[in-house]
Amino acid sequence: MDKDLELFKAFLEEHPVEKKMDETSGSDKRIPIKHPQSELDLHGNTLDEANLYLTRFLSDSRMKGYQLVRVITGKGLHSKTPGKLRNFVETGLNHGRFGRIRSFRSGKAREGGSGVFLIDL
Repeated sequence: MDKDLELFKAFLEEHPVEKKMDETSGSDKRIPIKHPQSELDLHGNTLDEANLYLTRFLSDSRMKGYQLVRVITGKGLHSKTPGKLRNFVETGLNHGRFGRIRSFRSGKAREGGSGVFLIDL
């Protein structure tokens, strides 16, 4: 039995157990967030206003350390040019207009559908 214990100790010395990272260890691994930590509603804004508000919102969200935010654009069903604001935001997110992001997607039906973007910062 003592020999088994010695072998086990020798094995542990040669194969140390990796410590799990915590918040203070400097790990850049992120725990996925399921619910948005903040939200911006752009309904009724012009493209210029939306550009300003969204740029500020995402910058502030990054500074606060948020990982997931929701941006509501609506679907444009009640405007003269349907989907103009939504297309503007989507194009801007794709081309880095609003700063660096990890990813984004349209909302699922229970999250607001195609009138919503969930943005992973």
